[in-house]
Amino acid sequence: MCAYDPWDYNWEGNRFRHKGVQYVIEEQLTEEENVELAQRHVLTLAHEIESGRQFMLKLSYDLDPEEFDIEDEDEHEEMVCDYSGFEADLVNFLHGIGHEPKLLDAYGYLQGENHPYESGAIYFIAMECVPGENVDEIRDELTKEELQSIRRQLAYILNEMAKINRCFANEDPACLRYDRRADKLYVVDLTH
Repeated sequence: MCAYDPWDYNWEGNRFRHKGVQYVIEEQLTEEENVELAQRHVLTLAHEIESGRQFMLKLSYDLDPEEFDIEDEDEHEEMVCDYSGFEADLVNFLHGIGHEPKLLDAYGYLQGENHPYESGAIYFIAMECVPGENVDEIRDELTKEELQSIRRQLAYILNEMAKINRCFANEDPACLRYDRRADKLYVVDLTH
């Protein structure tokens, strides 16, 4: 492991318990700050300690609202809860059209001691792992045919999302995984 930690808060090694099952975060894949929600969004790989079953875990955790320009804290809290629900619903929708990992669970807790904002909430979205590689990391290695396939699949995804009045917040290929063997594109992080 290198001495430089690129994350604002590194979740690797953190253990959680949910519904009597203990799990640990193995690897942090992405981290993105959402200024509007006063949150940080993180995509990780985790596994259940007893069974060893691996899954993807999206964490959205509150940051100190005093560091952001939030006028009405109650309205802000409602907006954050709504966003968390919308994101879980969108994961289910995209899985239904074949381009998202299956949603395993969605839940939230108070962050508590030793976390970035102890009195803030943390929301979890647990999803099955999908094959493939981060498109942002492999895009220079992709063939012309693979790039065309990714464009075609992404156009389909965006068209289906538009039908339910949803879109991506920004255009970051890090939210996509591409399975070259199966020629399949997956959206794995709706934060981007």
